[in-house]
Amino acid sequence: MNFFSIRFQFIAGSILPLVIFIVVGLYWLLSSYNTNIQIVSELTVARAETEFKNIEMQDINKLSATLTALIENNEIKDKFLEQDREKLTEFVTPLFEDLRERFQVTHWYFIYPDSSKICFLRVHKPCKYGDVITRLTFEHAVEKKTFGVGKELGKTAFALRVVHPYYGASGELIGYMELGEEIDHFFGIMKSQTKEEYGLLVLKKYIDKKKWVSSRKLKGLEDNWEKKDKVIVVNTTSEDENLFDFDGDIESIPDGGLVLSQITKNDSVYIKGIFPVYDAAMRKVGGTIVLSNITPIYNQIYVNRRDALVVIFFTLLVSLAIAYFASSSINRSLRQAMRLVEKVAHGDLSVKFEITSRDELGKMMTALLKMIASLRTIIEQIVYFSNLAGRLSSNAHQINSGVEDQSNTAIETSAAMEGMSSSTHEMANSAKLLSDQVMSNLASILDVANNAKDVSASSESAVNEARASSEVVKQTVKHMKASSEIMDHIVTVIGRFDESSKQINNIVGVIDDIARQTNLLALNAAIEAARAGDHGKGFAVVASEVRNLAERSASSAKEIKYLIRNIQSDTGKVIDASRQGSNNVDKGVQLATQAGSALDRIVSAVDAVNQMMADISKSTSQQAKSSENINKMAELMRLATDEQIRTSEKIVHYTENVTKIALNNTTLSIELNDMTGQLSKKAEELHGLTSSFKVD
Repeated sequence: MNFFSIRFQFIAGSILPLVIFIVVGLYWLLSSYNTNIQIVSELTVARAETEFKNIEMQDINKLSATLTALIENNEIKDKFLEQDREKLTEFVTPLFEDLRERFQVTHWYFIYPDSSKICFLRVHKPCKYGDVITRLTFEHAVEKKTFGVGKELGKTAFALRVVHPYYGASGELIGYMELGEEIDHFFGIMKSQTKEEYGLLVLKKYIDKKKWVSSRKLKGLEDNWEKKDKVIVVNTTSEDENLFDFDGDIESIPDGGLVLSQITKNDSVYIKGIFPVYDAAMRKVGGTIVLSNITPIYNQIYVNRRDALVVIFFTLLVSLAIAYFASSSINRSLRQAMRLVEKVAHGDLSVKFEITSRDELGKMMTALLKMIASLRTIIEQIVYFSNLAGRLSSNAHQINSGVEDQSNTAIETSAAMEGMSSSTHEMANSAKLLSDQVMSNLASILDVANNAKDVSASSESAVNEARASSEVVKQTVKHMKASSEIMDHIVTVIGRFDESSKQINNIVGVIDDIARQTNLLALNAAIEAARAGDHGKGFAVVASEVRNLAERSASSAKEIKYLIRNIQSDTGKVIDASRQGSNNVDKGVQLATQAGSALDRIVSAVDAVNQMMADISKSTSQQAKSSENINKMAELMRLATDEQIRTSEKIVHYTENVTKIALNNTTLSIELNDMTGQLSKKAEELHGLTSSFKVD
């Protein structure tokens, strides 16, 4: 499997969070188990400490009640007042044995009053007496004149002591009585109630080593003084003292206890904890170690852990299978989408296929197909208008050729008009000369005849030139009308091209909107994919490709729109120039028509003059006889030539205007040629942009 494929990423993205969740769950489960064990251990230590204090309080109450009963016993009081130690010992010893048996009383003292504080009798050890009592419980009873109670550490063990002032019948203080018990039995009671093991540790600095070793020897126990540096195991409920090892600082044990460790022995699991033990002076002189058997809890944790691993394993397998089949379905759609995108990226816009998915991928594919169809329409329109622009450029070149021909014809017409004007001036001069000669010398018939012949020849030449000019003017009018029709056709074609450009602009706007909507859809898909986390990485990749394609489509649409705007601007200029050229051609046609009419009038006038001159030539004899008629005819000829001069001047003016129009048309044709060249270049650019697309 390709490790960079979307399918692998989808499976990894689906399974990895599950694996992480499972690992976190296992960690949390183990942590919770450890936390629960810690809580159980702390509760066990706290419960043991509470039980220890409860037993201590119960025994204090028991000793206090017993001490009260003994103090109120008058027989014992009388024996004490007699100050006979042996009689008192003999009297109270049976009672002490009974108290030891029934109430675990291990110490019984009779002490002198405050002034001496000397021990009168130790019932539990009659041989020892006369020493000063300095214990804190005794000092408290002396000071407060009430019960002094508390645990006090002796030379070898802890003892719970209760001391009270001893008063006579009249209420005078006769001494103090004290009862005490060793606390060893506390742990037996606690074990019977909680089924846990206990061990009492005491700091060595509060124990007398010699007496400790001696007491261990008397009890037949191993000397354990050297096993630890600072503490010594005073009492345990188990034969294995090693279970109660402690290397920490007793004085740093917090109130409420401390969980130390977890130990295993004989397939049993124990939690080891310790709580501090205070003496009557509130000094931390030792600690009680608690061993709580958590084997059932540990076994249950093991079973739960095993079951959890089995469930996790099967959950992982099922999740992997589901992710595999789901990724296969998604991968098919993604491959189809990628094939479509690759074809479009290579310019193939003819792709078509049926969409069967109705999910987000199906919607995205539908949007892609719509965008491809729109792009295909745009490309087809661009190809069409590119061809149209080529044809328009060809027509413009034809127009340019016609305008050049028209300009040459106008120049030739202008030259002919100038020649005709010159001939007309010559004819006018000849007519004037003839008139002058007729007026000055009517007798010069021969000169008149010759002049008449000259005038006739000049008139004939003027007629020929006028007729040639008329033909030129007619050809000019014909070409100018054809140019006008071509210009009108160009304006119409360019107008349709402008309308089509506006339609393309609208289509490009639609494509731009589709690209923007597609981009928004891709962005929403990317957002949804981002919200899906690793599950949506595949969707994010496809959404990114779609967004990139939409952005490229939008960019291409903007470029096409920019080109269309330039074409529309150039087309508008061409339309304005064409319309101006058409108007100028129309004006030229009108002027040329007027020039043709004037030439026709000149031809008619020259024909009349020519006819007159012929008549003069034939009737020389008659003219000689009738000078007045000749003079009149000369006058008429002069008037006709004056009219001809004025008409020729108008024709020259008209031909000058025609020449200017022809030159203007030439300039416009050059501009039109430049514009059509730019239009052809834009058409080639459009063709270059669309040549990479396949639409069929």
